Order: sequence, then structure tokens, then C-alpha cells
Amino acid sequence: MLRNASCGDCRRWPKPMTVLPGSGYARVVDVGGCEGKCSGTNQECVPTVNFSVAVNGPNGALLIDQIKECGCQDNRCYRQNYFESHLELKVGNNGSVEAVHKLIDVGRCVGACAGIMLESICYPSPDLCWLRTAPQKSTCAPVSSSTSIFTGLDGSLVSIATVEECGCITG
Repeated sequence: MLRNASCGDCRRWPKPMTVLPGSGYARVVDVGGCEGKCSGTNQECVPTVNFSVAVNGPNGALLIDQIKECGCQDNRCYRQNYFESHLELKVGNNGSVEAVHKLIDVGRCVGACAGIMLESICYPSPDLCWLRTAPQKSTCAPVSSSTSIFTGLDGSLVSIATVEECGCITG
């Protein structure tokens, strides 16, 4: 739970969800939720740290998102921590091989982009408008990313894209 003067009363609350109900694989997972008021203007109580948990099913593992922490964020586009767990093959100094869990913050972009990024344009000129382009709305999306590379269980290199920064883009 996250509470402080600058954040108001934003907190994480438990939200149990039954995954694969009615099957032999049914499991209750606390996916969490965020609620509360934020003291800043244009701020909302939103998830700030998410994880995914694997639930075994008839067709293999199913990944379920879990909210771990909540906080006040401006009602705009921002990068949210989002962790994925992968198995990595590690070779020790003595030649022993073991599978270890590698936790990677791949991030994701959440939030809103206020208004319109590009206004409509008149052709051939603003004074003589024969054709007006449609205004383009912007969306919250990655503007820079990187790659995390490690050795998978089968010995091949695994490449995971990670979001470094988010922004409002058009198109």
C-alpha cells in the first residue's frame, strides 16, 4: 500500500479472480486494483508496478497480470514497470549448468495523451481552404526501447524487447 502527503489516499486493494473456473486447473489469483484520491490536479490513482504470474492450464502456462503497487500519476502517458520472469541457462565456473529465473522489467506504456497532437491543415493555404486534413489523435506508445539478451534453456539466445521511455505519438 502506498500512502503519502503528495499522493493523497491512493492504495492497492485485493481483487481475487478465479482463473480457468470449472476446470481441474482452477486457481484464485489476487490480480489487485487501485483506488483512492490523489492530491495533485490531473492525477489519478493507477498501477505503478505490475507482475505476471503463470497459472498452469490444459494448454500450458497462462500469464495473468497482477498489480503489485499503486501510486498517483499525472493523467498522461508514462512508463509503467512491468516484470516478466524467464528461465535462463547459467553455466557455473566448475562447468555445472542450471536454470535460473531471470526477472526482466520490460515496461509498458499506459495513460492518456491529452487532446490532439496535430491540428488539421488547410490546402493550399490557411486563407484559401479547399481541402482540410483530418486532425490526428495521439496515443501513448514506446518512443525508445532496448533489448535484453540471455541464453534460453535450449541453449539459444533469447531476445526480449524492453520499453525505456513512453510518449504521445500520432499515426
